[in-house]
Amino acid sequence: MILQRLVRVLRTRHWGDAAFELVVVAIGILMAFQVDRWWELRRDRESEQEYILRLIGDLEKDVTETAGGVATAELRRDLGALLMDVVENPELALEQPVDFIIAIDQSAYTFTPALTTNTFEELKSTGRLGLLRDDEVRNGLFDYYRYDESERQYQSLQLMQEIRHFERGAGILDNRTARAAKDRWGIVGMQELNRARQDPVDPNALQAAIERFLARDEFIAWLPNAYEMQIELADNNAERRARANRLIDLLRERYTVTAASPAD
Repeated sequence: MILQRLVRVLRTRHWGDAAFELVVVAIGILMAFQVDRWWELRRDRESEQEYILRLIGDLEKDVTETAGGVATAELRRDLGALLMDVVENPELALEQPVDFIIAIDQSAYTFTPALTTNTFEELKSTGRLGLLRDDEVRNGLFDYYRYDESERQYQSLQLMQEIRHFERGAGILDNRTARAAKDRWGIVGMQELNRARQDPVDPNALQAAIERFLARDEFIAWLPNAYEMQIELADNNAERRARANRLIDLLRERYTVTAASPAD
């Protein structure tokens, strides 16, 4: 409509009116552009806040998982310590028969929890990382996931250490005891171990396992390696947990997110 009037004005050579119409058109276009830009920025800020809440939710899951990783590694460290103590005092195996059996079987197991990367990977794959305006937040996210990736390069070495442990400890538990332990207890955490301690153990099979253990010099010499490996795993998972908590604090500080927001 405005352009039609402008054409009519130009045909009649009313230049003053034409200039006025041009100004009106320019202002209209500019206002429309500004409105569109305002709505776009508003959508970006809403999307940014949604991503921040999702990132915090992912990190809180990581805190829980890595805390479990610390507890698991510490339990297996203690089981390894029990085996080393039994070398000096075999009576300990008789006093803690279930712990001894599980230690033979599981003290070299390793566990590194998988971090929740869904939101971060989505931001990267869709090219939306730019929605996060804070440079420190973006850098913190990259540093957090890069640290985890760098630590995972050692998983193949941990697996090799597990295999070596199992090879050197093979046969210490007779087949019936080993099979019964797996069927009854599975892979144990602290809660499972507490329940397993209530189960009876065949005293003859236990005594035979203790004797085979004490005669297995290569296995005994290997025990400090398994022990140190669990200490390292506990430390690594504790560092993951600390990094996740620091990043959560940073996100809440920079985006004024309340502690209750992720669960809402």
